Amino acid sequence: MGDVFFQELDLPMTVRATTIPDSNGDFTIIVNINLSSEAKKAAITHEMCHIKHDHFYREFAVEADEEEARTEEKSQKARAYLKGIRIT
Repeated sequence: MGDVFFQELDLPMTVRATTIPDSNGDFTIIVNINLSSEAKKAAITHEMCHIKHDHFYREFAVEADEEEARTEEKSQKARAYLKGIRIT
């Protein structure tokens, strides 16, 4: 996994976050600036799950990738990671 960059933008409330991979293997996670700090943390954790599982480079259906990310989000490891994220 390459570097991960974060940016906050004013997105529609139906979009918590999105991730854009680049040709260098790096990722930019764009988080909705209108979310609470806790919701931002959760959105970042979800996007990191997509990165961890290489969802940007496989041919599975989006639904399968989303289910895998949601399952990972709920794990103890993901919750521990979430506690370490500080949103200011």
